[in-house]
Amino acid sequence: MNNDIIEAKSLAKSFRIGLKRKKILHSISFNIEKEEIFGFLGPNGAGKTTTIKILTGLLNYDSGEVKVFGVKPGEKEARKKTGFLPEQPYFYEHLTGYEFLEFTGKLYGMDNKALKKKIPELLEIVRLKDAGRKRIRTYSRGMLQRIGIANALIRDPELLILDEPLTGLDPIGRKEIKDLIFEQKKRGKTVFFSSHILPDAEQICDRVGVIFNGKIIKIGPLNEILKERITSYEIILRNINENVLNGLNFVKIGNEIVIRTKEEDIESILRNLFEKSNDFKIVKISPEVYTLEEWFVEILKEKNE
Repeated sequence: MNNDIIEAKSLAKSFRIGLKRKKILHSISFNIEKEEIFGFLGPNGAGKTTTIKILTGLLNYDSGEVKVFGVKPGEKEARKKTGFLPEQPYFYEHLTGYEFLEFTGKLYGMDNKALKKKIPELLEIVRLKDAGRKRIRTYSRGMLQRIGIANALIRDPELLILDEPLTGLDPIGRKEIKDLIFEQKKRGKTVFFSSHILPDAEQICDRVGVIFNGKIIKIGPLNEILKERITSYEIILRNINENVLNGLNFVKIGNEIVIRTKEEDIESILRNLFEKSNDFKIVKISPEVYTLEEWFVEILKEKNE
């Protein structure tokens, strides 16, 4: 049984600029599984927003194949099951948050009875219960993102597509949006979001796809991607006399000794230590991997060389 909510195969898109056509997406392929948080990562201009506009049916593509819930993007079945927050959403600022959700809900064909029940629930979910009756013009950037997510959730969609939902927010605002995204997964939703803010994506994503110059250069679970570039190993010891550590690269953290070394040197280091002392305890031996941000910087350096 196919568990994919989104399937893209050999997707290509170009735009005419003057007399020439510029290719924006170079035959990219990816899938989004049900009930996962997928981070679509890349620098500005990499092709993230173009991809999202295709997935939501706002933009046609040149070649390839795209399916959302098994149908072409933009078809009624896909639209009904998808909630979308664009990178720069437009709000009627003279309306209150409640009035804005009421207005958009009616555009979707929801009746007053359903909206009176749904809107307070949404305002509670996005933590705008106390601001629901305030004019949107008074909202902070974080509050605007949250009312935008409430709007995306108004039809209780199975899929949320969020374009750069963390951009322009302070640390508190980013945490609030990350919490909202994670809560949606717990409610059984699938979340696809684009971002260039890597540490935030690292905290909440099940899988990521990294796009650069219109090409997907890596896709998969974060832990597998980061393990590809193990920088060194850490040997953590306890109850060892520091006099036996001569010549080793180590630091003391509390009552533990941390030795950083190459994988091929682990066995010889431990053999040497046991010859000098056998009273110490090995707490852990583990790889010291890149963070997502460090990995991303290295990848971009390689691509630009």
